Amino acid sequence: MCDNHKNSGAEVELKDETEDELCWLYRPSKRDGRNQERKEAFKKIYGGLRVYFKVPQNVEELSEFIEELLLLAANRKKADTLDE
Repeated sequence: MCDNHKNSGAEVELKDETEDELCWLYRPSKRDGRNQERKEAFKKIYGGLRVYFKVPQNVEELSEFIEELLLLAANRKKADTLDE
């Protein structure tokens, strides 16, 4: 998922995959010395820095999968900006 109106990277870029699962790893890379705070903010939401998604097996599961990805993108942005 990428916002082409910005010069930043993708909102959600997958880290790993298996047959039935996708993994995304939160790795903030801002250069302001606050990345540890960002990691902690993200951990409060997901319990860790890795987020796993079940691969949709049919069209009925696709909508929930897309919603999960959109929520991840929003939560990533929230952690990046250190919003409370």
